[in-house]
Amino acid sequence: MEEAKEHPKLEDQDPILDLAIQYAVHGTYPEDLSKGKKRSVRKRAQTLKIENGDVFVERKNKKMRVVTSKTDQIVIMNSCHSDPTSGLTKTWKRVAERFYWKGMVADIQEVVSSYLIECI
Repeated sequence: MEEAKEHPKLEDQDPILDLAIQYAVHGTYPEDLSKGKKRSVRKRAQTLKIENGDVFVERKNKKMRVVTSKTDQIVIMNSCHSDPTSGLTKTWKRVAERFYWKGMVADIQEVVSSYLIECI
């Protein structure tokens, strides 16, 4: 299996995604997982692809890079919200075309709201 870049833990955001990445890259998961949890991890791992060390998720025939770093997420959101007239929907569509992370809509809403506060 191809090695992935080091990804920080996502336990507070999406514990299944973190375990699925581990399973997709190494073919293993912690031994203390229940049968049901292992099944969930394997099912989620089937949606992941590893390319050049990056993890991608495929949805609706689109390949989006999984972004686990909060710093990278903020950079992506700010670059996709460069137009002050862009609201939540427009910014979300720009981000969701190429990237994925759990809680993305809430994160984008927070960024868009912070821009609105600065404009007032």
